[in-house]
Amino acid sequence: MKLVLVGGLSFIGFVAMLYMLWRFFNRSIKADRVMAKGEFKTLFFIFLFVVSVLLTVSGVLYCAGIKGSSFVGSGEESDTGVLWALLYHCMDPGNLSDVANSSHRVVALLVALFGIVVLNGVLISSIVSLYERFVNRWEKGLARYHCELKRSKFVVIIGSNELIADLIRQIFAREIVVDYVVVQTNGDVEALRKYLSSFLSHQDEQRVVLYYGEQNSADDIADLHLECASEVFILGDSVEDESYKTNHDALNMQCLRIIADQLSQITPRKSHDKQDKRERLICHVMFEYQTSFSIFQFADISNTIESLIDFRPFNYYEQWAQRVFVNRDLTPADIGVEKYLPLEGREPITVDSKDFVHLVVVGMSKMGVSMAIEAAHLAHYPNFTKDSNLKTRITFIDTDCTNEMGYFQARFKELFALSRWRVQTAKDGNISYDTTKWENGDFFKNNSYLGDDFIDVEWEFIEGGIETKEVQNYLKAAATNANARLNLAICLPQDNQSVAASLYLPDEVYEKAVQVLVYQRHGSAIIDSISHNGNSNQYYTHLRAFGMLQSAYDDTLAELSFNVAKIMDSHYYIMYQQVNKENNVVEVSHTNIRGKSKAAKLWSNIYNANTIWTKLRSINYATRQTISEQDVVALARTEHNRWSVEQLLMRFRALTVQEQEDVCSGKLIKEALKGDKMAHLDICSFERLKEIDPVATKYDEGFIRIIPEILETVKTDCK
Repeated sequence: MKLVLVGGLSFIGFVAMLYMLWRFFNRSIKADRVMAKGEFKTLFFIFLFVVSVLLTVSGVLYCAGIKGSSFVGSGEESDTGVLWALLYHCMDPGNLSDVANSSHRVVALLVALFGIVVLNGVLISSIVSLYERFVNRWEKGLARYHCELKRSKFVVIIGSNELIADLIRQIFAREIVVDYVVVQTNGDVEALRKYLSSFLSHQDEQRVVLYYGEQNSADDIADLHLECASEVFILGDSVEDESYKTNHDALNMQCLRIIADQLSQITPRKSHDKQDKRERLICHVMFEYQTSFSIFQFADISNTIESLIDFRPFNYYEQWAQRVFVNRDLTPADIGVEKYLPLEGREPITVDSKDFVHLVVVGMSKMGVSMAIEAAHLAHYPNFTKDSNLKTRITFIDTDCTNEMGYFQARFKELFALSRWRVQTAKDGNISYDTTKWENGDFFKNNSYLGDDFIDVEWEFIEGGIETKEVQNYLKAAATNANARLNLAICLPQDNQSVAASLYLPDEVYEKAVQVLVYQRHGSAIIDSISHNGNSNQYYTHLRAFGMLQSAYDDTLAELSFNVAKIMDSHYYIMYQQVNKENNVVEVSHTNIRGKSKAAKLWSNIYNANTIWTKLRSINYATRQTISEQDVVALARTEHNRWSVEQLLMRFRALTVQEQEDVCSGKLIKEALKGDKMAHLDICSFERLKEIDPVATKYDEGFIRIIPEILETVKTDCK
């Protein structure tokens, strides 16, 4: 019986040995892939081969009547098995001298040689290779941690551009603890690891997991287990890479679609955070180009994506513009020296003030345009309701201003159809700060159906370099105007150009300007070293660097803006329903073809929320903590003017004479024009609005009255 068992095992070992030899020499794609990976399957293959050879040889020897004791020493009879005796020589070739029977030494020698080659050679090298491959996979970001991620709370960042280190710091600084930040990049993982180690603390660095992968590869995205993630940032890779920059936004949106496709196959989401009850995954998507970004400010994303993803687009340039101009302090004492100042400066522009804001943007770069647009959203003051000449003035200065103006006006054609603007050229030598010549200046005289002038922002385009005598004289005149609150934003494309321009301005600018903002994409060290931080030279104290790419995303600002917008929307809706009830308004439903989208409503709330503190400063709210009815009247008109400019910036237009008549006569409904043609009845003066849509004025007044409630909720919920 024992002989049959041993013979059977020997036969199985022999067959297994032949099969493995055949698979090894008769190469196959699958087998080669397994062997090349050098993982545990390789070790298992070697182990089976050794066992099969030893079983075969020991079986043959046993059947031949040869006992194991003749291989292991004294020659005396013992119960040592043949298999163990062969293993004895296989593990240690030095045991050959222990073979008692000289006729068996050849077999022992062959077994020892086999052990040298297979165990001491192949097996050990495979183990070393396995370790090297393990290290190599980790270094190159090819290691995957499926099980650990599924049971952890983590945030995913797809792409590794210049702002990633600061973003990771902000994520780890949140009150809600995150176990890991998983970063996927298609760049050099080891270089990224070294880069992050120079910016992150050792503790934070230990919680960063680096994956190599393509952002538009479904397999690589699947490895991230986004169904378990708390949040996702789609940054894309370096925006400094010219070959990648032009495709940046399209690639990020393609990545978003892949994420949505994968989430649609996994229902519901499996967030590790038990308190995370969201059905949708928050996904922040970075857009490099303002045109791409603006699309998603007034157009909704597809229903498939929206049902699965809380889509939050952001733009580096707009984020910085908001960080600079949106100021949530209410008293001059709260506005610190080291902070950016609001456009009006430390002193508010009240309803009786004769002052106006003048923003001069040097360079129509992407940053320059963003700064101007943000100012157009924010700089609305109640004194315009008393004197329509007190408009916020936004001036562009650029060597190619005429061409850039064409693009700018085409982009905002709805706004420029109603706004006054002018062009001046340095080479003509006739730039004048006080000129009264305006294009489109008589629009409201010729279109009285919209009422009096309600556009409280005017635009100026000056073609010429900041170094020219004409432009320098213009800046001097702007700075010395007693009623102008001058802000200068130098937004030239190269950091050194912006620094040079900021250091050689007229003396009057340094003395009188609210602030001189200097765009420093790659670092603020030069401007910081001369402008503040205890420097005894106060000549450049108004200089403030901004636009640094490494700190482009402000997690606190983004979350605060979003939450304040939601709070405001909630309070506004209650007020809106109450006004409708009091005035017996029956809401008309209409299926929108173009606007008013959910995205447009969200961004309208964000822009409106950003102006709350400007409104409150203009009535000295901090000293009174109340809003009088007189304030309500002035601020309601100011809010309507602000809203009108906002709608025009978001590509809504005013009605034509005929359209307005048709709405007033009942031939057309307001919602149809708004939803199908992006034409809004309420884009007109406040006084005219009282005639054609009187309830709409009550919404403006109602909103001003609930601002204190909104502010209290913000203080409570957004600590």
